[in-house]
Amino acid sequence: MRPGGDHHMSPLAIIQIGNVLGEGVVWHQAEKCLYWVDIEGKCLYQLALDDDAALETDVSRRIKHFDTPERLCSFGLCASAGWIIAGFESGFAYYHFKSGTIHWISKPPELKENMSFRLNDGRVDRQGRFWCGAMVEDEAIGFGANLYCLNHKGDLSSHASEIGISNGICWSPKGDYFYFADSRRQVIYRYSYEKHTGHIHSKTVFAETATNVFPDGAVTDEYGCLWSAHWGSGQIVRYTPEGRIDQFLTVPASQPSCVAFGGEKNNLLFVTSATQGLSQSSLASEPQAGNIFVYRVLVHGITEPYFAGNPA
Repeated sequence: MRPGGDHHMSPLAIIQIGNVLGEGVVWHQAEKCLYWVDIEGKCLYQLALDDDAALETDVSRRIKHFDTPERLCSFGLCASAGWIIAGFESGFAYYHFKSGTIHWISKPPELKENMSFRLNDGRVDRQGRFWCGAMVEDEAIGFGANLYCLNHKGDLSSHASEIGISNGICWSPKGDYFYFADSRRQVIYRYSYEKHTGHIHSKTVFAETATNVFPDGAVTDEYGCLWSAHWGSGQIVRYTPEGRIDQFLTVPASQPSCVAFGGEKNNLLFVTSATQGLSQSSLASEPQAGNIFVYRVLVHGITEPYFAGNPA
C-alpha cells in the first residue's frame, strides 16, 4: 500500500461467510487461528490457517462455528485453551465456546435496567485487562452508555460515560495512548494511558469522519498508525499517530466493521463486514457484504495479548 492515497488493492482472499454483523475479529498467534463473531447471528467463528498459503484454497472446510447463549459483542483471548473473556450483550463472562460453559463475572446495572443498552467493542490491553464499551441500540435515546475496564481479579471499573456506540478500542505500540471511537458522534478520541493503573486522561479529538461515515473497529500497526474501519464508506483508513490520514483501503462492501492483523508474519489485514440494515437493492449491488476480506499489507501488526485472569 502506498502512502498518501486511495488504494484499490485486490483482496488476497475473501472468506465467504455472509455474516449479518461480522465483528470482533482477532488473530490467535499461538493457535494460528482467526476468530470473529456474528453478533446478530449469536455465533463465534474459528478459522484455522496453518500458513498464509491456506487462504488460496477453499477455506470453508476449515471454519468451525459455535453458537453463543446471547449476542457475543466482543471478546479477548485467554491463555487457557478454549476459553475467551467475553463481552456478551448483558455483561462480562468467561466462556468456553466448545462446551458452552459460562462463568459470569459482572453484569453492569445499565445493561440490566435498560434493554436498549448492550456491550459492544472490546479488546485486551498489553497488561492483560479487558476494555469493553457499551452502546445504546435505541437511536431515540442516543447516548448514555459507559466504557468499562475489567481486570484479572474480576473488578469492573467505568472510565467514560454518555457514549452512543463504543468502538475502535486499541492502544499505541508502547501502550502510552488509548484510542476509542464513539461511532454515533463520528469521532475517534485519543487519551493518555497509564499502563500500570489502567487510567485514561487528557482526552483529545484524534479524528472525525464525514457525514454518514462512522468509525468502527480499529487496530494499530508497528509504526503506531491506526487502521479504522469506516462503516458506510467501504474503506479502511490508516491514520498517522498525529491523526493525519495516510491512506485509504477500499473494500468491496459499504459496511466494514472491524480489522485485525495476523498471518505468518502478522502482515495480513483481516476485515469483517456486515449486511445489517442494507436494502435489497444495496444487497444486490454488494454481493460480498458480510464476508471477510484479507489483504497483504506492507506493515506488521502487534500480537494480541491474553487476558490476565484465569477462568479456573
